[in-house]
Formats: sequence, C-alpha cells, structure tokens
Amino acid sequence: MNLTKKILASICFLFGAIAICHLLGSQALAAEAEGGWRSNYDLIMMWVNFAIMVIVAIKFGKAPIKGFFRDQKENIARTIKEIEAQKEANIAHIRQTRQLMEESGVRFEEIKEKIIAEGRSKQQAIVEAARWESQLLIENTNFWIDHQVLKAKQRLKSELVDLALEQALQRLPQAFTPEDDQKYINHYLTEIDSLTK
Repeated sequence: MNLTKKILASICFLFGAIAICHLLGSQALAAEAEGGWRSNYDLIMMWVNFAIMVIVAIKFGKAPIKGFFRDQKENIARTIKEIEAQKEANIAHIRQTRQLMEESGVRFEEIKEKIIAEGRSKQQAIVEAARWESQLLIENTNFWIDHQVLKAKQRLKSELVDLALEQALQRLPQAFTPEDDQKYINHYLTEIDSLTK
C-alpha cells in the first residue's frame, strides 16, 4: 500500500513540475509588458492547453496507470507468496535437518558403543593370544633348556668316556703282559675259524 502511495505522489509531483515548467516557460518570462489582449489571450490559452493536457493524461493514462499499479500489486503479492513458501520450505528443511542431527546423534552413540564393545572383545582376544604365545614361549624355552642340559650331559659323558679311554690306554699297556696278548690273539683266531666253517 505504501508503494502505491509513493508512486501516486511521484506522479503528482511530476505533473506539478510539468505545470510549473509550462507556466514559467521562456515565452511567459520573456514577454514584453504590452497592455493588449494578446498577452492575456496567450496566458488563457496556455492554461487551456495545460487543462487539456491534464484531461488527456487522466483520460488515457488512468487505465494504464491503474493496470500498472494492479500488475505491481499482483507481482508484489506473488513475490510475497513465493518468499513465504520459500520461508516455509526453509523452516521444514531446518526441522528435517535438526531431526536428522538428533537421529545421527543417537546413531553415533550406538556406533560408539559398538566400537567400544568390539574394542573390548579385540582387547580380550589380544590378551588371550598374548597369554597363549607367552605359554608357548615358556614351553619352548623349557624344551630348549632341557635340550641344552641333555647336550651338556652327553658332552660330559663323551668327555668322561674319552678321559677314561685315555687313562685306560695309559694303564693297559702296563697291565697286559705278552702272554695276555697271545691269549687274546688265539681266542680271536678261534672265533674267526668257527665263523668261516
């Protein structure tokens, strides 16, 4: 409504400005001061021309001006409706976004709890695997220790046998006599003969 009043005020101001310019035209200001009827006639005809111009402008300009204002009013009403529809759509979109955010917050909590539960189960599995690996490592270490002890015992036995053999070789030549040697040789030959027959 204010826009219509402003446009009407602008049009009235425009007509007023035209009228002032018409009245204060160069002929009216430049006229000589003659006392005849011609100057009065010119002034009257100027007002008559102005009145005719105003009547013609009102007669032929009224419908287009009204149409222009009606179109502007419809355009403004349509624009307001579009803006209100857009506003409602934006509000609906904001509500939907808030709802999605709330749902995603709940879903985030559910996913967080699932991840924590999975982490705990994986942690338990890792602890069990580490326990099993440590048990296996202890058993392997015990086996290796037993093996090393067995190797050490065998090496000790081997060294003891070598030492005993060395001492025996040192003592046997003194303990055996040539008769003992002959006796062992005869016994050995007898066994060979019995095997060959």
